[in-house]
Amino acid sequence: MSNRLDLYKSALKDPRVKALLDTISYAEGTSGPEGYRTMFTGKKFDTSQGWRHPDTVMRGGGYASSAAGRYQMLTPTYQMAAKATGTSGFSPSEQDLQAVFLIDNRRALEPLLKGENINTVINKLAPEWASLPTSEGKSAYDQPVRGISELEKYYQSRLAGSDFSNTVNPEMSGMSSSSDTQKAAPVNVLALKDGVQGVLDKTSGEFTARDFTDEEAKRYEQYGGVIPRSVRFAKDFAKNYFLR
Repeated sequence: MSNRLDLYKSALKDPRVKALLDTISYAEGTSGPEGYRTMFTGKKFDTSQGWRHPDTVMRGGGYASSAAGRYQMLTPTYQMAAKATGTSGFSPSEQDLQAVFLIDNRRALEPLLKGENINTVINKLAPEWASLPTSEGKSAYDQPVRGISELEKYYQSRLAGSDFSNTVNPEMSGMSSSSDTQKAAPVNVLALKDGVQGVLDKTSGEFTARDFTDEEAKRYEQYGGVIPRSVRFAKDFAKNYFLR
């Protein structure tokens, strides 16, 4: 394993690996220095006593997850990556090294270093990061996903060392992508807040109220969310009343 560890440390100096790590962070909604401290739902974990994976399950939008850090590692994933890399903490440098292991574990590191098309590399990583698309353009876990053309553009911009505005993907958020004030692209999930249906931005915690489509309601309940009967009745009543 020592040879692989040397490879990982060397890979962290490669511009292609750096650009890919930036791209994963962008897709996961953890761009920026605070990304290393970000838990699922956008809350930041405390590092005053040292950098450790928080190992805390956060709930939001019908999901429950222990994902944390720049690369949103679940507790078991972190434990596996820490063991494989000989790291005991969760500092920014350790997170980067652990993420390179995860890339290699999905058989994507060597193809990247050998010049494989970045789209293919990203597709290989879809089972590791839900925000990355499969070759079919979907999340491997039926969650909101970044478009491959958007990710390729971001990767190439990071590789070139140019500034890239973290604009919102209109197809994911329903918001304009021309906002000059948007600092980090949101990763949205379906949510219920005080009985009101809507979309939760996991990055900022902002909730936008809107009715679920029938397909979204089905997906929400499939992944453990509960839609109160009163909410469902009100929607069905309005639909039937106005369609008469």
